[in-house]
Amino acid sequence: MVSGTFVAAAAYTHVFIGNFFDDASTTTSASGSGSAAWCYYYVDSVSVVPITPLPIELANFNAICGKSNTEISWTTSSQVNNAEFSIEKSEDGINYKEIGRVPGAGNSNEILTYNFTDNNIYSALVYYRLKQTDYDGTMKYFDPISIHCENANITVIPNPNSGLFKVLGLKENSKVYITNLNGEIVFTSDLVLPNGEIDISHLSSGIYYLISETDSEKNVEKIVIQR
Repeated sequence: MVSGTFVAAAAYTHVFIGNFFDDASTTTSASGSGSAAWCYYYVDSVSVVPITPLPIELANFNAICGKSNTEISWTTSSQVNNAEFSIEKSEDGINYKEIGRVPGAGNSNEILTYNFTDNNIYSALVYYRLKQTDYDGTMKYFDPISIHCENANITVIPNPNSGLFKVLGLKENSKVYITNLNGEIVFTSDLVLPNGEIDISHLSSGIYYLISETDSEKNVEKIVIQR
C-alpha cells in the first residue's frame, strides 16, 4: 500500500502517479534469476479523495410569510470553523444588504436549525441570501431564495396556545395545513374538528406555521405552542 497527502496550491486538473527518478536514483528489487531477472511496479485501485470537509453542509434554507414579518430558517447537518451567518436581503436579486447576523456553532456534526425574523415586510417579491463566515474570515454565499408576502387575513385564537385553537378569517374552500420549521407538514384540513377547532396538542412546544391556500392567494400565520 502506497499512500500520501497532497495539498494543492491551485486548481489542478490532473494527478500523475509513477516513478519519475532516473535509473541511478531508483532502487529496484529483482524477481527471478539470471536472464529472467526483472523488476516492475504496478499501480491499481487509485483513488483521490478530499481530506478537508466542507465548512458548512446546508440542509435547507426557507422563508415564510407571517402577518407582519417574514420568518427565515435554515438547517445545517455539519459545521467546521463556522463563526457566524449573515442574512442579506434584496429587492432586485442583484444588490443585497445585510439585515442581521446569527452566531455559528463552530464545529458540529449535529443537525442544527436557525431562525431569523425580518420585521420589514414588503408587498412585493424580495430575495434572501445566506452568507457564512469562518473564524479566519473566509466567506461562502449560498443560493438565494425568493418570496412574495402580503398581509395575512387569517387569525389564530388564542396564540400562543397549548396546541388547541381556532382559525378566523378562512375563505370558503381554503386548503389548510400546518408545517414545522423544517417545512414538514404536520397537519392537514382533513383533521379539523367538528366545532372548527384544530388540535395539534400532541406536538412539541415550539413554532409552527398555518398555511391557508385558495386558487388565487396564500396566507401564512405563525403559531406558538407553549406549555
